[in-house]
Amino acid sequence: MAVIQPIAQSISAFDAKNSNTFTFVSNGGNQVVANRLVIRNNDTNEEVYNKRIESYRFEHVIEGNTLINGTYYNFYFITYDINDNESPISNIVPFMCYDTPMVNITNIPIDGIIDSSTFVLDIYYNQIQGELIDFAKVILFDDFGNQIFVGENLYNTEIPPLDLNYTLNGLENNVTYGIMVEVVTINGTVVDSEVYKFTTRYFSPSLSTLLELENNCEDGYVQIKNNFYIVDAESNPPDIGENPNYIKDGKANLMEDGTYINWNQGYSIKGDFTLRIFAENPKIKDICTLKDGDKKIEICFIEDYDENYNNEKRICLELKCYDFISQPYYIYSNFIDNIEKVFIWIRRKNNLFEIKLEEIL
Repeated sequence: MAVIQPIAQSISAFDAKNSNTFTFVSNGGNQVVANRLVIRNNDTNEEVYNKRIESYRFEHVIEGNTLINGTYYNFYFITYDINDNESPISNIVPFMCYDTPMVNITNIPIDGIIDSSTFVLDIYYNQIQGELIDFAKVILFDDFGNQIFVGENLYNTEIPPLDLNYTLNGLENNVTYGIMVEVVTINGTVVDSEVYKFTTRYFSPSLSTLLELENNCEDGYVQIKNNFYIVDAESNPPDIGENPNYIKDGKANLMEDGTYINWNQGYSIKGDFTLRIFAENPKIKDICTLKDGDKKIEICFIEDYDENYNNEKRICLELKCYDFISQPYYIYSNFIDNIEKVFIWIRRKNNLFEIKLEEIL
């Protein structure tokens, strides 16, 4: 068998001061044991990076400060098998490097107290090279860090710096919240503000609602929208899902072999999405499976050798994707040492997946 042509995956714009991972897909043919990444200046076609690494992974990490912000580049891959046979070059993919955008909420009170059930957020966005935003959205969390609300997309076509506003309604009294803003730029960079904590404390709530009303006066009716969803679960044993046998703070014990919870309604993995899973003392095994017809994503913990950590065995996540191509492909998260308490982050943007492990200290 031959070494087949790899398929380079598109990449969002990123800050050249930081390291970044370039990925490719290789289906069929001889097993890939090494890859070469070539990066060129997109305007001059000058080669700025050319390096071969030995790896079974379909990825290549470049160090920070290898490239220059404010520059358009393109890249391609060449792969090798155990006999050093070389594949044809992959497709060529353009991308851009620029300084990391900045987004802040500027009017959270210093004492963290909001005295109303309604609050207008002042949001500030800037990017040195003038990167425009695609959209921004506000995300609200409860005091335990669980996401409870995602606002509608905010659009603005002005050149940064720019200011946005968003009105929060229906805040409950004497409740602590966390809030952040996520911005997606026109080149696909995703940047989050910090999570700001605040507490509501008021005597009487102002008039507010979690419903959106649209007056269709010409047709004589009012359209009502809300952000409530019924999420039914099937489980084994049944009482986990139907009558949740929670341990504490909404956690279910799935440590025994054969136990599971299936959510078959109220969720969709079509298009772009972000999923966060909290796990406490998980086993090195399958964590979850996302399905949509014949499309499937499997996530599990594995132990592997960390080349950046004296080649010692550490824990990471493996995502196996059966999405949009005939053969499944794999991507891997960062490594961590301790999975006593972790957040698992899964994000799909333009049909490309990112997966990350976040240790909770």
